[in-house]
Amino acid sequence: MRKSLIFITLALGLSACQTARTNSDDPTYDPFEPLNRKDFGFNNAVDQAIIGPVARGYIKTVPEPARDGVSNALSNLNAPTVFVNDVLQAKPQRAAETFSRFLINSTIGLGGIFDVAGAGENGIEAHSEDFGQTMGHWGVPSGAYIVAPFLGPTNLRDTVGSFVDRAFDPFFWLEFSAADSLDIYIQGGRTVATALDTRAR
Repeated sequence: MRKSLIFITLALGLSACQTARTNSDDPTYDPFEPLNRKDFGFNNAVDQAIIGPVARGYIKTVPEPARDGVSNALSNLNAPTVFVNDVLQAKPQRAAETFSRFLINSTIGLGGIFDVAGAGENGIEAHSEDFGQTMGHWGVPSGAYIVAPFLGPTNLRDTVGSFVDRAFDPFFWLEFSAADSLDIYIQGGRTVATALDTRAR
């Protein structure tokens, strides 16, 4: 049911993306300005009250090598999504680099905790790609500016792209029949860890 809702939302987002083509290349195109201002105020308040203090506490209490390991592992978990978007953008060299990094770091790097693939002068440099960038690569306009609650500033194209990226993520499809809610806890933990790591950095 949860995954069906995501794809319904995706379909609605794609249809909205078509209607947002007017003036969508204008960097000041902000038809949702009143709502965006409210969401910005909400995000700022939440950051000052909760997210910022938690992130500062995380930095003070967790040693930098451990924080780096968390960042590396989260980046490694996102590698399959980056790989798919490399392929969709017709960038075979970058796709090969992403695949190699994922293979090396998932094994020798102990699940990505250590960035073995990127070490040394001849290391493979990490890069990031998402479906919003893929659509932009093929000429889809960015659409309206949006400030999403908790997530911050984005645009219509990247909002739609984030739902597609979920479908590209093999870890999203994990199911544990022995404990029906375990997959939800795992995804929730990953989301919280990603938000904390992003704010801390």
